[in-house]
Amino acid sequence: MNDMHLFLKIINGKSIRKIDTFPLLYSKKQAHLFLHGLPNFLKIKGDFFKEGWYLTKLLTYNNNEQFFLDFYYGLKLEYKISTLFIHDFSYWLEVYLFFTQNEQELEKYNLNAIGNISIRDILDYLMYKKYTEQNVVFMKNRSLSKLCSTVQEWDFYSYKKSSYPVENTSWMDIKTEEWTYEIANKKYSVNEICDANTLYQEAATLKHCVYLYLDDCISKRIRIFSLKKLTKKKYEGCITIELRGKNIIQARGKYNRFINKEELFILNEWAKNLGYKMLVLP
Repeated sequence: MNDMHLFLKIINGKSIRKIDTFPLLYSKKQAHLFLHGLPNFLKIKGDFFKEGWYLTKLLTYNNNEQFFLDFYYGLKLEYKISTLFIHDFSYWLEVYLFFTQNEQELEKYNLNAIGNISIRDILDYLMYKKYTEQNVVFMKNRSLSKLCSTVQEWDFYSYKKSSYPVENTSWMDIKTEEWTYEIANKKYSVNEICDANTLYQEAATLKHCVYLYLDDCISKRIRIFSLKKLTKKKYEGCITIELRGKNIIQARGKYNRFINKEELFILNEWAKNLGYKMLVLP
């Protein structure tokens, strides 16, 4: 039975837990979260009733929407949910629980400017260790502060773990035109990054892990832009922007720092000009 037939049963008053054709058995709490706790945009995805079981399982432990979306986008679940996430669900549930147990400490860690580390930064690191190095980082008895320090150091130098691209692979036939903006006699520009060499240089210049997103760029799952500021007649990179569809997912500066108020203002102007939405930003 396809998702549309299942939706019709629910609309007609059938309890989720009493539909015997459901791919997985929902608990009462999961059934409630499925109907009332999941963001609406997730409910239009194909094969959602199967995927929804795993997502609502996470929400039973922490149903804060911002927290959940940070995890959802950080783990790139919009296109990997049916493969790696489900296959390794017990591990990612362990990670979600670790974040939940340390949620206040993680917020405090950033508020006190000890380090610019978010849930998504940690997930980048954990995915790299698990799927690239085949070296799983388990959460049991792990210190959040030590993990954040490790992630921060890894983030700064992650581009060095990859060799400079031998072939300058490109992935956009038509890229977005350069966008410029001036504020208080300061000039900024935003350019789309469409080849491996430029992406590598962006990571090397700003000392963060954007080059690890190369495969996502090539497959066009995401697009990367660089916000530059004119200094001494030369534009220098200050912010890297990640775009998925029409949504701005991340924007980070050198050493993975968070964007400042002026950069946020410019980013908002750029987004409004091109019809993009500021979806999840730290």
